[in-house]
Amino acid sequence: MNLNNKNINAFKCELFLESKIEGNIESKIGAVFFLCFVILGFLPNQARAESISWRADKSCVAWQARKTLLLVSSSEPVGMNCNVQVSSSLSKTGRIVRALVPIKDFDSGETERDVDVQKILKAETQPNLEIETLPIPTGAWEKILKEKSGMIKLNLKMAGQDFSFETFVTIDGQPGHRSASGTIATTFTEFMLKRPKLAGGLVSNVKDDLRLHFQFVEMDWAIPTTK
Repeated sequence: MNLNNKNINAFKCELFLESKIEGNIESKIGAVFFLCFVILGFLPNQARAESISWRADKSCVAWQARKTLLLVSSSEPVGMNCNVQVSSSLSKTGRIVRALVPIKDFDSGETERDVDVQKILKAETQPNLEIETLPIPTGAWEKILKEKSGMIKLNLKMAGQDFSFETFVTIDGQPGHRSASGTIATTFTEFMLKRPKLAGGLVSNVKDDLRLHFQFVEMDWAIPTTK
């Protein structure tokens, strides 16, 4: 994933602040604010959002959070993971799509942040996020493919806890080369996760919003027809 120079400088600034804002905060905070304005070229209320760029041939999952730096600039870092194992099966009540997502393989472009994500998502308790749709009746699945969109229900298991969601999926591409993509809009609070903070939240504060984006390609969720 490509990161622009401003994103890289923002992370360097955070590391600098983490090392410098200790002890007498009051005497340093003004100089630190000015330093980061110079490094990042901040303007008040400036926002920097990183877009999701999927690989056309890979099933991937990405997390996206929202944070503020020094109270004046916001950004939306993204951690991409394309080492996802997707499978599909038919039950008596419909199609089930499953995905195993290794937490250690999320890549945000910053090693320190990726290590923090592993801790936040409790990878030591459960190494993989597990995503599984509730059975999708054949008629409903065919309608989604025909109309290229629709609602599905799914379960997500993380750190031994189960969470249920309903989300909108979009179908892109032509038969044989299609992909199903969607977003689970949730919060750290709903997942009972601790939000990361830098310098006690004075420097960088992660908002409660948390989104999990996914793209599953047809070669992974297609079920071979029997003749």
